[in-house]
Amino acid sequence: MVTLTISELIGILGVPSVLSGIFMLIIQRGANKREKKRDMEEKARCDHEYIMMKELGAATTLDVVTAKIVQKIPDAHCNGDMQRALDDVIDAKCKHQEFMNMQGIAYMRHNN
Repeated sequence: MVTLTISELIGILGVPSVLSGIFMLIIQRGANKREKKRDMEEKARCDHEYIMMKELGAATTLDVVTAKIVQKIPDAHCNGDMQRALDDVIDAKCKHQEFMNMQGIAYMRHNN
């Protein structure tokens, strides 16, 4: 029969606990690195979408201004197509603004 002292028993039982702790620490570090990478990728995606929205807004504004100027040229002979296109662009801008407003409201509701 093997007799163990309390300190030997604690030492024997402590080894698996220490190994488990080290193993969990390694797993947690890997998870933290992956989460940090995902956060950076998400920020880059959001920044890209913001820039694309700004670019699209600028192009749309230029389109509207150009269409209005062309309509004022006496010899341009603009037909109803240009006015319909202009109306469509203005309608799309309004719908986009409404969508963004609703997103902002939903965000505020969710975070309060």
